[in-house]
Amino acid sequence: MKINFEHKQAAHCENGVTTSLLKFNGVDKITEPLAFGIGSGLFFVHLPFLKINNGPAIAFRTMPGLIFKRTCDALNIPVERKKFNSKESAEKVPDAPPPITIR
Repeated sequence: MKINFEHKQAAHCENGVTTSLLKFNGVDKITEPLAFGIGSGLFFVHLPFLKINNGPAIAFRTMPGLIFKRTCDALNIPVERKKFNSKESAEKVPDAPPPITIR
C-alpha cells in the first residue's frame, strides 16, 4: 500500500509533524505556532542529575507525542494509537483488511 503523503520541511519537529498530518487529513487552517499553542507545548524541565557544560540540563518542551495528542483532543479529532513489539507485526496492520462492523 502506498500513501501519497508529501513531507514538508518544518521549523520544529512535533509541531511540523502535527500540522503535516492534520493537513494531509483535511485540516488546512493550522500552522506550527497554532499547533504549539493548542497543544500546550511549553513546559520547563530541570534535570540536576544531567550535566551540560558543568550545569544542570534544562529544557522547554513537553514529552514527545503530547503536542499532537493535545492538539487533536482540543480539535475533537479522534486518534487511535497502537504499539508494536516488532517491525513485522507493525507491517501487517496497513496490509490487513479493515474490521467488519455488524449492526
